[in-house]
Amino acid sequence: MGRSTVSTIVFETAEIIWEELVHDFMPVPTEEHLQKVISDYYHRWKFPNCFEAIDGLNIVK
Repeated sequence: MGRSTVSTIVFETAEIIWEELVHDFMPVPTEEHLQKVISDYYHRWKFPNCFEAIDGLNIVK
């Protein structure tokens, strides 16, 4: 099987999986949900107006 054929199959399969599962695993947040998350961040960490964070790790070689 050619490289471009495999590439097309993988892309189309991934796209179908995404379309079928995105709403189950990545729902669009409601305004109420975001307000709750913002409130929780503020009460726990004192970060105002924050609704998402990315954890970082610094590794020194």
